[in-house]
Parts: sequence; C-alpha cells; structure tokens
Amino acid sequence: MSSNATHGAQDASKVRAAESHIRQKEYAKAIEILEPFVQGHARFDAELYVMLAVSRVNLGEKGKAVAICERGLEVFPNSRRLEEFYVSLLQTVVNRAEAKARLEARLTQNPQSPVLMKSLGQLLLNENPLNPRVGQLLMTTAAQSPRDTEAHYLYGQWACLNNKESLCLDALRKALALSPRNNLARMQIYTLMGIAEDKAGRHDFAEAAFQNALKLNRRLPRPDPNGAFQYAKFLLDRQRLAEAEPLLDEALKAAPTFSPALFERAKLLAKAGRREKAIESASLALRHTAAANKTQLHAVHAFLARTYFSLGRVTEAQVHQRWIESNP
Repeated sequence: MSSNATHGAQDASKVRAAESHIRQKEYAKAIEILEPFVQGHARFDAELYVMLAVSRVNLGEKGKAVAICERGLEVFPNSRRLEEFYVSLLQTVVNRAEAKARLEARLTQNPQSPVLMKSLGQLLLNENPLNPRVGQLLMTTAAQSPRDTEAHYLYGQWACLNNKESLCLDALRKALALSPRNNLARMQIYTLMGIAEDKAGRHDFAEAAFQNALKLNRRLPRPDPNGAFQYAKFLLDRQRLAEAEPLLDEALKAAPTFSPALFERAKLLAKAGRREKAIESASLALRHTAAANKTQLHAVHAFLARTYFSLGRVTEAQVHQRWIESNP
C-alpha cells in the first residue's frame, strides 16, 4: 500500500472514530480527534467542520462553534450544509446586529448563496419590511431555491407587508404545493393567504383561507395562537362579535399571555359594559407587549386611559396619558 493510501485509510478511520464518539455523546473525545484533524487537513471535507461545531454546541460552547463554521466556510464557501448549520447557530448565539454583520461578510465571500440570502432577508424583513433590499434578497432566494417552502413563504410575507397581494398569493400557492403533509407550515401559509385575500378585497376567499388555517391549527400538538387570532380579527372587523369571541378564547387557551388576543378581548369586554374586566385584560396585554411594538403599546395605553377616565379613576388614567405624551 502506498504512503498516500495508508494516510487516507488512517484519516478515514479517525473520522469514523469521531462519528462514533458523537453518536455516544462523547463530544470532548470527538473534538480531540477533529480539532487537529481539520487544522492539518483543512480541505478534507466540509462535514468535519460541522461535526466539530456540533460537538462544541453540545458542550455549551456555541461561540466556538460559530468560529469553527466560519473557518470552514473560508475553505468551503459553497457548502450548503455548513452554511445551514452556521445560520442556525447565529439565530441563537449572537444579537441581531452581529448576525447581520456576519451574514453580510459571508455574502461578500459567496454572494449567490441562497442560504445566506434567505437568512439575511428574513432578518431584514423582521427589522424593516419596507427596505427594498429585502424583496430583492427574498425574490432571488425563491428563484434559486424553487423547492424551498420557507423561501416562498418569506417572499410572500414580504409581498403582503408591501401591499403586493397578487405577488404574495402566487408565492404562497407555491409554498402550499411544497408542503402537502406539514400541518404547521400549511396553517401559517393559509393564515397569511387569508390576510392577503382580505387586503385585496376578496373576503369570501379570505374567510375560506382562515377556516382552513383554523382546521389545521386544531390538529397541531401545540396550536399556534395566531391561527385562531387572525380569523377572530377578520370577524371583529366585520362586527361578527359572537363568532370572534370563542376564537379569542381559543387563542388564549393556546397562549394565555398572547398580547394581541388579550387586547382584542379587552375591547370586547368594554363593548359589553364589563369595564373592570376590560382593564384587567388590557393591563395583562400591556405587560406582555414587546417594547419594540410601539403601535400596540400606544393603542393599549390609549384604551386604558379612556377606560379609567370613563370609570372616574382619573389618577390611573393620567398614568397612561402621560406615557402617551412622553412617547409620541
């Protein structure tokens, strides 16, 4: 056997040993093999970097795992598997600003990567859906990954938020066709379809989509409160209060601190003359509204100010009025 063949067999044996250690959750032993191995055989296989990063994650060393992935991507910039593991780590290890900076750096190295474009597009979508770059990133991702359900869903989400309902529905139909057995994905898709159809003025189609979403949501082991809430919101907008109320209860059963449903329930209670109960629900909604959600914060504070004033509880009302004046 030649020297190269001997070394090749030894390398393969080391990789198998590392795989065995990972299966047996002996991560430190796997690292002991893999760390010097990738140092000396950097171009052997991108999977070695994934294995090494997985081992670091399982030892609670996520920062080191991110660095390992970045080392690997310097050597294997086109490894989809390594990119996918890398972006999944960024979502849990670093803050939004750092994740954005790291993704931008990686895209400079591999500008046509659909994995990196989708991750950055999703991050920017959550930050500012009106950013024109978001649509370009997600459109390119969907075009380059025609079998990626999430890519079409995210592109549809961007289109809906930018009042491009026809484009949104086209993307969502593609996503729906790609997920015939994924009830969670289908529920989310139908919910967004309902919102888009409603915005387009096709209310019968919207209601049918919301009903499909609700049926799927009820089959999930852990129902998503948004699946019932969005249909309830659709009904509330049409003053179909008796139909909406049990759906709000359903959303709150799935997630008792789901602030949009708590606030809508508060408004229903106020309409029914149950103002003390309305204050309880609105106060709970306020407690669980994210600080970044300024629109809902203003709405809840305004509701509480009005409701307290209506009960003659001026001191409590003024607390909320002052918040509104301090947060224009």
